[in-house]
Amino acid sequence: MITMKSLAMRQKYIDIGNKSGKAKRLEQTIREKEERITASQVHLVALIRDLDVTRAEYRLACIDSPGLAEIKGMEFDKLMEHPDIEDFSMDENHINVLTGPIYIEYHRKVYDIGKFKITLAINPRNFVVQMRNLTRSLYGTAHPHIYDNGSPCLGNIQECLPQMVAEYKFAAAISVCIQFLKSVHEDAGHYSKITDWPLKQAEEKRQDVKG
Repeated sequence: MITMKSLAMRQKYIDIGNKSGKAKRLEQTIREKEERITASQVHLVALIRDLDVTRAEYRLACIDSPGLAEIKGMEFDKLMEHPDIEDFSMDENHINVLTGPIYIEYHRKVYDIGKFKITLAINPRNFVVQMRNLTRSLYGTAHPHIYDNGSPCLGNIQECLPQMVAEYKFAAAISVCIQFLKSVHEDAGHYSKITDWPLKQAEEKRQDVKG
């Protein structure tokens, strides 16, 4: 006789053998591990800053304040000349950069990914960087290597970016982030395939038709 308990066990038995269910569990496991990586990056920033505090104080002692201000001012001016930056703002905790259209060239084709908002944490607590697509999302992703929530799989820059932020090299960090947005690695996309995104030429033709 089938009871409620046996029905529940039957469903559990089905779920265990269900590949779709297993894929969802694995996807959740992947996300949890990526969240731990992000937390580790935040922790790494704090460790690097703690390690380098004496060296930083020594460097500042060797450079007069006007000279340091001039260097940082030049960094900022150069950043404002970046061809892919449309707007810039900052507060005590974050630096926000709005990019122009991001295009990725892959196998002689140019794909239109969209415009982004890059948020760089000055003193990271929950994240080092977020990159949100302001134009479109595709299959829950903002970019072939970025989730729709702005959390990126930084790949080769996951070590150097925290180092830059820890050393207050924000202009360099932003430039690295923009270069990351304009590239694709591994199997042409960790979270979504680059070939699923619209072609730049096709996007321009659609705009012409609307005009």
